[in-house]
Amino acid sequence: ERVGHLLPLALPGGDVAAREPWRMAAAALHVCGLTDQIVPRYGPVVGETAARTIHTMLQRGLNCPQTTAAGRWFDAMAGLLGLSVRQTFEAQAAIALEASAARHLQSHGASTVQTDLWNITPDGVIDLRPWLHEHLLNVDTHNPIAVDEAALSFHLTLAASLCKHAITVARVHQINEVVLGGGCFFNRILKEAIVSQLE
Repeated sequence: ERVGHLLPLALPGGDVAAREPWRMAAAALHVCGLTDQIVPRYGPVVGETAARTIHTMLQRGLNCPQTTAAGRWFDAMAGLLGLSVRQTFEAQAAIALEASAARHLQSHGASTVQTDLWNITPDGVIDLRPWLHEHLLNVDTHNPIAVDEAALSFHLTLAASLCKHAITVARVHQINEVVLGGGCFFNRILKEAIVSQLE
C-alpha cells in the first residue's frame, strides 16, 4: 500500500532530465509557480534556446512525465544551487549536494538550519515548496557558505518530513519497524538523520 510520496516534479524531456540537473531545477521553479525565472536563471548557463525550450515544455506539459523520485529532488537542488548543470556520471549532482552539506555540517553543525518548512497533505504528499520559497530560491549561488547551508538545510528538511510522515503512518498501522530503500540512502547525511529520528 502506497501511503505517501514526495510532491511530483516534471521531467522535462523525460530521462534526459535525470542527466541534466538544470532541467530538474527548472521543474522545481515551475512547481513553485516561478516558471518565468527559468530563462533568466539558465539562459546564460545553458543557452537561451535550451532554456526557452524547457520553459515552453513545462508551461505546456509537453514531454514532461511526472516523477516522485527523491533522486530527482536532489538533482533539482544541486541545479538550483549551481552545484551541477550536467552530470557526467550517475549521482554526480547528489554527491556534490551531499559534499556541500557536509562542509556546512563540519564547520557550523546542524543547529543553524531550519527544518520545519514543509507540508504533508491528508493523502500523504510531502510538499517541500514552503522550504524552497523560504530558503533556496534567493540563495546567493556565488557565496559558498550560503550554498553549503542551503544544501544541509535541504537534507535535514527532507529527513524531518519523511520521518514525520513515516512515524504518523507507523502509529496508524501499529508498525514499529521501518525499512529504508533506494539509492538516496547511500547519502550518509540523509540516512543518519532519518535513522536517528526513527530510532
